[in-house]
Amino acid sequence: MKTKMAPKISPRVRSQSTSKPKPKSKPKPKSKPKSKRRYDVTTRKNESLKSRNLIIETLVQLLVERQGADVKLDEVAKRSRISERTIFRFFKDKEALHHATETYLSSFIQSSAGKIQELDVIGFAENAFQQFELNKNLTM
Repeated sequence: MKTKMAPKISPRVRSQSTSKPKPKSKPKPKSKPKSKRRYDVTTRKNESLKSRNLIIETLVQLLVERQGADVKLDEVAKRSRISERTIFRFFKDKEALHHATETYLSSFIQSSAGKIQELDVIGFAENAFQQFELNKNLTM
């Protein structure tokens, strides 16, 4: 009696033939459309604007202290306690920062011009002398 031998199957074929078929995936249920998130971002915008203005004001302070000498961005970052990366988030380069500073200063001067014209010098002086008289015992 001759025994029948099983045909030789390569390991790759054997592993494929003995693996279980993958179950069919179930169709995903249709989800409701997502509603747009509504929240107030004015606080974030205000903080961002404060940081931007702080950078500009710090640059102005450094320029005044150094009488217009060159100011490096790392010095502005260090003084304002804002990273250089954040400065570059607001301004693409040093030239953009200087342009924003010029715009900031010109708007400040224009808004202050009306206040300067309304200043009552005599009334200011009288009030100052009254305050000095009231507080003279504090200074002596």
